[in-house]
Amino acid sequence: MEENKQPLADKLNNLIKISVIAGILLVSFSVSYYFIIFLPQQERIRINAIKQKEEELKQKEEVRKMDLNSCLNMAEAEYRSLIKANAKGATGSMPLELMNAIDKKHKDARDDCYKKHPPERAVQ
Repeated sequence: MEENKQPLADKLNNLIKISVIAGILLVSFSVSYYFIIFLPQQERIRINAIKQKEEELKQKEEVRKMDLNSCLNMAEAEYRSLIKANAKGATGSMPLELMNAIDKKHKDARDDCYKKHPPERAVQ
């Protein structure tokens, strides 16, 4: 009877050893997967999101600059048009009050351009 118990005890002992080894391997593979595959993938996703956001901000800034330049060009064209329309004679003279009013209108138009198209604030 003693001999029967010994092989059963050996079998249980071997089964426990195999179970412990399997558990250790499972934990090892899980930890390895986390550090080797999962974390680097998350980091790539995070970096791609940052790059995409930077690219979007860059594109918005380029559009803003083009809109600002267009607005400033229109203000400048209107200014030159008013000067040309109100200039008298070969010297292009005009009353000082009129020149001051045209200059003020030009300055206000330029200020409005900068108000309509302010630079983007950096978001961090």
